Order: sequence, then C-alpha cells, then structure tokens
Amino acid sequence: MSQCLFIRLVAEDEKEVALAAAVQAIREGREQEGVVFAVDPSTFSQVPRSPFAYWASDRIRRLFSELPPFEGAGRTVKQGLVTADDPRFVRAWWEVAPERIVTGTPETTPEDFRRQTFAGKRWVPFAKVGEYSPYYADLHLVVNWERDGEEIRNYIDPITGRPYSRPQNTDFYFRPGLTYPLRLHRMSVTPLPRGSIISVRGWGIFGPEQHLLSMMALLSSSLFDFLAKMLLGRFDYPEFVIGALSRVPVPPVAFGDTRLTALASKGMDLQRDFYVSDETTHVFCLPALLRGTSSSLLEAIPKWHERARAAEQALAAVSKEIDGVALQLYGIEPSDFQVLQTNSSWQTVSDDIAEDEDAVEVDNVPVRNDGATLTADLLSYCMGTLFGRWDIRLATGQRPMPELPDPFTPLPVCSPGMLTGPTGLPARPEEVPADYPIPIQWDGIIPDDEGHPRDLIAQVHRVFEVLFPDRDPREVEAEACAILGVRDLRSWFVNHFFQYHIKCYSKGGRKAPIYWQLRSARKSYSIWLYYHRLTGDTLWTVLRNYVDPKLEHEQQVLAELKAKLEVAQKAGQTREERRLVREIQKQEQLLEELTQFRTDIYEVASMGYEPDRDDGVLISIAPLHKLVPWSEAARTWRELQEGKYPWSTMHKRLGIRNRDR
Repeated sequence: MSQCLFIRLVAEDEKEVALAAAVQAIREGREQEGVVFAVDPSTFSQVPRSPFAYWASDRIRRLFSELPPFEGAGRTVKQGLVTADDPRFVRAWWEVAPERIVTGTPETTPEDFRRQTFAGKRWVPFAKVGEYSPYYADLHLVVNWERDGEEIRNYIDPITGRPYSRPQNTDFYFRPGLTYPLRLHRMSVTPLPRGSIISVRGWGIFGPEQHLLSMMALLSSSLFDFLAKMLLGRFDYPEFVIGALSRVPVPPVAFGDTRLTALASKGMDLQRDFYVSDETTHVFCLPALLRGTSSSLLEAIPKWHERARAAEQALAAVSKEIDGVALQLYGIEPSDFQVLQTNSSWQTVSDDIAEDEDAVEVDNVPVRNDGATLTADLLSYCMGTLFGRWDIRLATGQRPMPELPDPFTPLPVCSPGMLTGPTGLPARPEEVPADYPIPIQWDGIIPDDEGHPRDLIAQVHRVFEVLFPDRDPREVEAEACAILGVRDLRSWFVNHFFQYHIKCYSKGGRKAPIYWQLRSARKSYSIWLYYHRLTGDTLWTVLRNYVDPKLEHEQQVLAELKAKLEVAQKAGQTREERRLVREIQKQEQLLEELTQFRTDIYEVASMGYEPDRDDGVLISIAPLHKLVPWSEAARTWRELQEGKYPWSTMHKRLGIRNRDR
C-alpha cells in the first residue's frame, strides 16, 4: 500500500495557521520534522488494536510483531481486591494494633499468611494508590482480611443478593511481585512485598522471583512506558490497564539481565533512603535533621538539601542507564527514540487532567525538604519519643542503625526506629532498661502546662538535652522557632502542630493522626493523648491527674488575687487595685474556660468511652469533637449519630448507651 501523509498539530495553538504552513511546505517539497509524517497505514496493524500511531517509526511498530508480549513465560499482570467500602475495610497501617497485622519471613508462604488471618491477624498490607516514586514506595494501607476475607466476601447487597465487594485473583494474594498505581504520568513500578494484597488501584505484576528486579527496571524504562502508551492511545495521564501492559513487547533476554538487576537495586536503595526519614513508613529510622553530624539545625538543613540533591541526581543517572540498557536490548538507537519522545510528548486527548478526579491518586504529603517541614519533623519525633513510640537510642548512637530488609520480604509491623521489646512489638514498661535516656509517658498523656512536672515543653527540652548534649536546650528551641517563624515552641505546639500532624498522617485516602490535642476553647490549656495508649480509663486519668489539679491550682491563684485586692483596697492603692481587678477578670475567664474543658471531657468519659483501634482514628476521635481542633471529628460524630457506620464498635456502644437511656 502506498504511503499517506499525516500532519501532527496537537502542540500548536493556532492550528489553522500551522496547517496552512504545513501544506505549503509539502507543496514546496520542504521537510517538516515532527509535523509531517509519511507512513504506510498497513503497518499500523503490527500493533495490537492498530492504534493510529503514525508518529512512531516502523522500527518501533515492528517490535510488536518481532518480540513476545510481556504476558507469558511465568509473567502476568493482575487486578486485585475491590472492597466497595474503604472506610469500613481499609486503614492506615499505623492506626491499627501492630499485633493484629500479618507478618512473616522470606520463607513464609501464602498459605501461612492465610492461616494467620484465622489466628487474630485481621489486617494485611494493601497495595492501593500512591505517589510517583520509581523503584520504591511504601505501602501505607492495610485491609481487613480476617478469616481469609470473610467479612469482605460476605458484604452483600440485601436487595439483589449480589456482593458489593469483588475479591479477584486471590491466588496471587500474599505473593511477592511488583505493583504500580493505575494512573500516573508515567509507569512507576515498585516492589510488592510478600504478604500483601493487591487492589483495583494498585495492580500486581508477577513473575519468577529471581527476575523481579530486572523486570522492575525494564518496566520503569522510558521505552517500555512509551510502548505501553502507544497501546493505550494517550501520553498524558493514562490508565496502565492490564490489557495494554500484557501486550507490550519485551526482549526475553532482559529478564535476569545483571545490568538491569544491579541498576534496579541501586535505584531502590536511593529512593528508599528518603522514606527512612518519613515516620509514617515501614522503614523509618530517624528524621532527616538527625541523620547527619551537625548539632545546629540551621547547619543540618542545607546539608540535608545537599544530600537530597545528590540522591536525586544519582536516581536520574540510574534511570538514564536503565533507559540505555533497555534501548540496547530492544535494538533501538537512542537518537531515534529521542525523536519519538519529542513527537509524542504532547497531550493526545482533550481531557482536562486537572479536573479528572481519577487522573492521579497521589498522597497529600508535605514536601520534606523545606526547613520548616524538616524542623517540624524533628519536633514530631520528640513527641513520639516522649510517648515511647521511637527509640531515642538510635539517634544517640547507643543503638546502631539497622540494615534495611530486602523490599520483597514481608513488611514489619514496627518500623526500625520504633522502641520495641523482645517480640518485635511496641515495648512495654518492663521491657525498657532502667538507664533509658528519657522518661516515657506510659499513660499516653502529656499536658501543655508550664510549671507542671510533665509539661510538654519541659519534656521536649529533656529530649533536646539527649539529642544535642553540647547545647543548651533553650538555644535549640530558639533556633527551631526562628526556622518555624514563631515566638516559642509552646505557641507552635498549641496552634500549629496538630494540623501539621494531620497533614503528615493523611495518606492513601486515610486521615489518621495518632497524637491528639485536647484543647480548651481559648487555647489556654491543652492535653496531648497518644492514640495507641487510649483505654477506657484514659479520660478519667486526664481528669483525675491533670485537669482537676489544674483547676484547683487556678482556683487557689484566684483566691490569692482576691486577697491581694482586699489588701490594696484597704491601703488605698488605686493603681494596684485596678491591676488586680484586671488580673482577677482574666483568672475568672481562665477558670470558666477550664471548667467547660472539664465538662466536655467528663461528658465523653461518662458515656463509657473506650475506643477500638479496629474502628480507626476518625471514628475513635469523633466523640471528642468538642475538644479537638479538627472539623473531621465533628463531621464523623454527626455521621455516627445518623447511623452511618453500623459495623463499628463505637456505633454499637453508642447504640447500647442510647437504648439504656
């Protein structure tokens, strides 16, 4: 068949003018590279479904007839679980009890994991959504797969009798492989650890285990991305669906290629190093500002920036090398591929990606490189060490930095930076040595109350003394405040920390803060609670040991002020009398505020408040909605009252309480 001319104007704003210019150039015999293409249309059929890829060279199109498809020789792509109700069945991994998550070793089989779900292990790591993060990404979510998914499998529409949920390809659950978010601007393939479950938005790629790294490298290459997008017919934010990926041609010699394997391993280590400083991940060890040798925050920040830039450059170099190896294995000249990329880099559909809610499922996380965020990360770490979540000995060198496990091994239930006992679970008081560097608040309660022996800021200073032994903690505070742009740490914790914490702990569609601020109406007094230490007695302890003594103290202050006023009035000290009247008014306002604070806590405690961590953070925090500065808590409380979460323990307890009334 004779060749046809194709004119490509998708990148042109003035298409009418550009078309006229292109036609004129054709008439005059002038070449227009990247605009006019002479192609035999019969060659389109070499590509499955015959996409109209006139801008791709004949050499690229021939790959589809010369090479085998990806699907085959033990390789496959699978879609996973559809829960049909993520708020019911999905949690962030840090909001459930660690002892309720499946775990194992490289030798643990899928059947072994399945048996764990019948032995109290309710939660399984769940590959779903994620940001663009080539070579490594953490799995933020877990899914309720208790008793081999009994509750999900029996999530039935009562009218039709059909299941809402869709467990599919369950034979591939718990198997190691690769995973990727369904829609991103380009393929982003990462390890899928053994003992995980794939989803409808985080698909699984499986093959011989010894080939997984080389497979990850090839699938992360620009050429593979290009070929997949050819099949999909769009180059902006496509859905990398199974049908397309399965048909992408691959050179069989790539799988097991030592160059690709080594490059994938290097890229994985470089990318994972960023996650080591993110306390929501399974590999967290220390915040960025404690991973160097500087005792000055202002010096540590640019050093971390330099380290991050070097890692990003190294990652770019790895990707470039992978691209080079992939082109060689496919038999494509780099110069030819560069032309193809240029010709296909424009948006090929008219969809407005910004309005496409499904376009990119990314996590709303703060950029971890600006000085304020890095400093906030450090202060969050301080809070966690006080609650006994993090092991401060890792920062002091008393405990060596651990070696990170192979990314295909089962995920740990506690990250390496956590303070754990002999069983690998969060440490209990009797498991922590007597010479541990700081006192731990085992009741999970810290007051923000200047002068109190357990005052938050005083305890943060104790942490500073351990982390920066050569510096006055007040100097460290001043440095941190200068970076954060606040007058002191107390005001930052009162006004900013909880919102920062919510943002950091919102991933994969879950909002799950674990350090809770109970704050009085005018922000004069706060109590911080650690979600994982909440019991049915926690709020009574808050009242008994903190709020009631605080009220008694402030009542005594008021009595003393009134006594001084009486003396000033008798002595005719008019100026002192006016000052004391103002002080008394302020003190009475404080007492009114604290009294209401106590009333609100008592109201929740008296309803028998005892959260169930299987319910998750949002439902657990909802009864405290009058006390926490978070609108999501109030919204969830209204929904609970309306009966929206009938499956939750909280709903059942509220139902019993309302019935008893």
